Amino acid sequence: MAKRMDVGTSHHTPIKHAIMREFVGKEVRAANSLGWLKRLVWIDLTAGNAIPAYDAPWSDACSPGILASRAAQSGKPVVVDLCEKNPETYATLLDSLAKHLPGLGYRRTDEHKWRARNAEVRVWNRDGREVGTDYIQKSDAVLVLNDPNAITEWAMHRSFTALLAKKAKGIRTLSCVGFNVAGIKRTPFRRDEPGQRIDSLSQRSDWYDLIRSITDVLPDRLDLMLAGFTRDSSQWAYLFSSPKVWRDKGEEESVIASAFTVTGEPHDYEFAWYKRDEEKFTRLVDRRILTKSELEARENEPLPFDDSEGEDAA
Repeated sequence: MAKRMDVGTSHHTPIKHAIMREFVGKEVRAANSLGWLKRLVWIDLTAGNAIPAYDAPWSDACSPGILASRAAQSGKPVVVDLCEKNPETYATLLDSLAKHLPGLGYRRTDEHKWRARNAEVRVWNRDGREVGTDYIQKSDAVLVLNDPNAITEWAMHRSFTALLAKKAKGIRTLSCVGFNVAGIKRTPFRRDEPGQRIDSLSQRSDWYDLIRSITDVLPDRLDLMLAGFTRDSSQWAYLFSSPKVWRDKGEEESVIASAFTVTGEPHDYEFAWYKRDEEKFTRLVDRRILTKSELEARENEPLPFDDSEGEDAA
């Protein structure tokens, strides 16, 4: 039975964590069957304070807890990098880890590092968009968690997945984003201001680039799912990559179906796979990035040969 959420806690949070738990857990379960895999590297670009916002075990209710607990269960070495850019939040994160990690078998080896058997947890006061890839090896399997408050705070720089794809043999990403948090879809679709920073998100047309930064380097063996709430003012959605073999068995669709009922109240959702049905995937992306009037305008665009002024045209 799903635990009752504390008053004021959004239903998005436990659903997100349910998806995240399975996303990470399946990586651990699959790792032992991959002979080429020597090490797991998990990068949380938006670690936060590691304080659960609802009534659930610490190891299930925040991304650092989910990663650290699953890493401690791995049969292969795991490096967990937790990144938090806000200094005050970073300090709270360290305190929370110091409180909870010993219960999972970790011992502190430095102010910002802990070890347990095959796992090491490292904490960095750093913006996720500044994370490097120098330590990534070809025999690594990399997981990336990107959980900004809204898509305008996307924490993964646009070349990050491309750089990882060149270095590691395996890479999977999970991005949890709200496309209309606090009405951010009022942002202009395109501005007439030249010289925008490469990571600027000042216009909604930039949001398409964030998704393309993943699809453009998606390996043949992986597909990308976009799953989101059907009726949700903030338009929260979850974008994650998974092996086609899991997709074809319907495993990921089962994960999503279960996650959207984890609060005890079913929530309507929709999903699409990028490679299996790119047209449907694109429609779902458009509905989250474009306004209703923009969608209507796109659907009612005149055909190339529709010349209403040329009545004598053949």
